[in-house]
Amino acid sequence: MSNFRLIRANDESQVEILASMHHLRWEVFSKELKWTVGLQTFNCMEHDIYDKDGSVYIVRVNDELKVDACCRLMPTSRPYMLGEHYSHFIMHEPIPNSDRIWEISRTCASQEARRGSTSITAQLIAASIEFGLTNKIESFISLTSTRLYPILKRVVGWDSCCLGNAMITNFEDNNESYALKHPVSYEALKIIRNKNHFSEPFLFDVDRDLLNVTSVYCVDF
Repeated sequence: MSNFRLIRANDESQVEILASMHHLRWEVFSKELKWTVGLQTFNCMEHDIYDKDGSVYIVRVNDELKVDACCRLMPTSRPYMLGEHYSHFIMHEPIPNSDRIWEISRTCASQEARRGSTSITAQLIAASIEFGLTNKIESFISLTSTRLYPILKRVVGWDSCCLGNAMITNFEDNNESYALKHPVSYEALKIIRNKNHFSEPFLFDVDRDLLNVTSVYCVDF
């Protein structure tokens, strides 16, 4: 049975889990997708300059204690990828700089996890919203491919909006992406849970009025 964990960057008590996550990122972004821009690879692991104190990871750990899905969250009040390298993608509002707006990035899953009957993307998003609600986050922003954007809306059920036009992010394959803004609310979480038939929370059980927040499963934070 897979379970979700919340881990801080550079947590010395979670070295093995962090190594497994960085290896998964290498497998997906470097080996499978063949990204080159912004990646730092060493010993079959992928890092970048934003894997630092202040970043938080949501990871899913399988029965073999290997990370098979993950994403990275960090507040826009600190230097972040979209703000520093892709700010020209944000056209419809000021560049976010707030503890209430966080960036979600490096979202990926193993091929086996992607073949599962339940959308791993939806699971990661639900867990991210649970985290956001418990930390008074109003929205997430991300750089998201034009291929994934309609999946987020139609399949997952996240009512995200574009902050600008789609533009090329990878000149090697002419891949285009949007800067997106994603709502963090109980209503958004409820829609995603219902649409994807999630009967239990992944990280935090949050009631409608945010009066009670209960940690569930394995939360290392």
